[in-house]
Amino acid sequence: GGGITWEANNGVALIRDTRIARNTAIGLGGGLSAFRGSLIVLRTVVEENHADGAGGGIASGAALALADSRVTGNTATHGGGVHLWHGHTIVTNTTISGNTSVESGGGVHVWLTEADIIRSTISRNRAGTTGGGIHGEGDVSLTNSTVSGNSAAHGGGIWQGAHALLRHSTVTANVAAGPPDASGGGIHVSVGREAMLSNVVLSGNLASSGPDC
Repeated sequence: GGGITWEANNGVALIRDTRIARNTAIGLGGGLSAFRGSLIVLRTVVEENHADGAGGGIASGAALALADSRVTGNTATHGGGVHLWHGHTIVTNTTISGNTSVESGGGVHVWLTEADIIRSTISRNRAGTTGGGIHGEGDVSLTNSTVSGNSAAHGGGIWQGAHALLRHSTVTANVAAGPPDASGGGIHVSVGREAMLSNVVLSGNLASSGPDC
């Protein structure tokens, strides 16, 4: 990690009331990277960091709890804000906004792991290819959360290549703008995968093919 690296098989790290800003990594985690163990991040701002690889703000292969925090203005190839590849992640009361990825997952990139996002906002993130707000190649659940104002070529709000569960959430004002047939302004779900929606507002999204879903 450009700013902080955590690596301990059975250890637990706590970061709280901290600002992690303007760091750079050649590989993973411009601001913060965790490779093993457990990581708790509370009341922390992760902003304006860059990774040449994945996870401009945070890259985590640990069990991650991210709460009451803000991840904003970070950049990477994948996962402009957050990149997750191992360990169950729980995001609570957190804003992930204004992040950019060259390829997939402008806000959050979930790869072969699971993420639960609760009472959080994923907004104004951009991805060059898929998943402006969230790119999921692992199971993702959203509860009482908002995905809005994100953009990508496909899956402006959410691009999901695994199972998704959305409850009491809003997906709005996202844009899929890729040529020739942009799909899933709000949510794009890959063939053979399932998305379960319960009490979800899905409206005002834009794409040439399947504006909302």
